[in-house]
Amino acid sequence: MKKHVAALASLTAVVASVVVAVPAQAYDREAYEYAAGHMVRSGDVPSILGNFGQRMTFGASPTDGKLYICFIKDKQVSAPGGRYAFGALFNERKGGRNLTSSVNTYESAEDAISAFETLKTEIKNCQGSTTQTFTDNDGSTQTSSSLTTNGKVPMVTEVGVESVFVNQNYLETSSTGSDGYSGDNYTVFTLLNDAILSTNYNTGGSLENIPTKLRKKVNEVAFKAIGRWLG
Repeated sequence: MKKHVAALASLTAVVASVVVAVPAQAYDREAYEYAAGHMVRSGDVPSILGNFGQRMTFGASPTDGKLYICFIKDKQVSAPGGRYAFGALFNERKGGRNLTSSVNTYESAEDAISAFETLKTEIKNCQGSTTQTFTDNDGSTQTSSSLTTNGKVPMVTEVGVESVFVNQNYLETSSTGSDGYSGDNYTVFTLLNDAILSTNYNTGGSLENIPTKLRKKVNEVAFKAIGRWLG
């Protein structure tokens, strides 16, 4: 399970990587102050998604030039990143679920549109199932599997452009009948003027499949993120 959980943690980090310290030499006070005041807030996140309370961690950082979409079959799928990435992380103290609302800003609306068009093409590679089997030192075997899907999110549409999503669920079992794991990651990508917003929900091992009603709640957060950024 350790190998598989590490891979899942890596994927989560891809989405939440903006919640980091900001290098002093890269600090853009005006941009960062705007972002800090225009992110999703605790009250925007339905309680059914997790026991987040009033806790929110804000982060800001220059990007590495990539906007990560998914990790599948040992391949990192990405689109062009913007100039800065900002994020609001809501994390349970117990339970492991988390939600991250991120904003990737570009030099211009044209750059953001171009990156989103690439994202819509590349996200089609986030599709399919994988199965791997590992043998531990004690001779027991662990089987991990994942299923990745993508599609459109008509509920979250801005200026006639539908958002898109990628969903990856995981299941790991052991021949010993112990140490199993299941989890699901659901991310919505939204084009907004000179930015691409992403809203990621991670079940933290509590659910193998995010039910439709919870996806709708994540979609609601993605829609609220538009209003917050424009407000």
